Amino acid sequence: MMTVYIESHFVLELAFLQEQYQSCQQILSLCELGKARLVLPTFCLAKPYEAFVRRGNAKNGLRQEIRVELQQLSRAAVLPKNRVDALENVVTNLVQTNEAEAQRLHQTLGRIFKMCEVIPMAPEVLSLAVKFRGKPLELSIQESIVCASVVHHLGTQTAGQKCFMTGISRDFNKPDIHATFDSHNCQLFFNFEKGYNYIQSQLEL
Repeated sequence: MMTVYIESHFVLELAFLQEQYQSCQQILSLCELGKARLVLPTFCLAKPYEAFVRRGNAKNGLRQEIRVELQQLSRAAVLPKNRVDALENVVTNLVQTNEAEAQRLHQTLGRIFKMCEVIPMAPEVLSLAVKFRGKPLELSIQESIVCASVVHHLGTQTAGQKCFMTGISRDFNKPDIHATFDSHNCQLFFNFEKGYNYIQSQLEL
């Protein structure tokens, strides 16, 4: 069976309906049907919530700025009431989109948790992450833990096809990273659509 490694960007694509969310939906559906196995590092479980909090804080800040400006415009009678009401709708929509994103995030993680294997943050993973911080990879702390989690788990797998789908193209799209995953016979994808097409092609063999 194909083993599909993912990280937090996969979750964010689904929760926030980003550009490639449909491909992620298809990958998730294949795993739910038992046609592939989904594996996720423990470290990646917190990052979607961090991203949600950041987005929420940004929206709340923008909402406060708009409300302050609306109060000033109302007092000065600069805009007609229908224009002020239209801007108030923008504030309301910001609140609603935040609530919708929270619901989709919980639903997405709920689906993933039902059939995903989680890679624990073992001492061996952290030791490997320290190694990946140095040359030649020189990854950031977060990326080194993600990479170390997947590579350590790959070292425990002998049979079956494997691929790692990640949105961390800036740090992971390096010759040494590719060589590391190639040594474990693991395909590396920075595009979820291409990753889905790869899985489909292997299932059709």
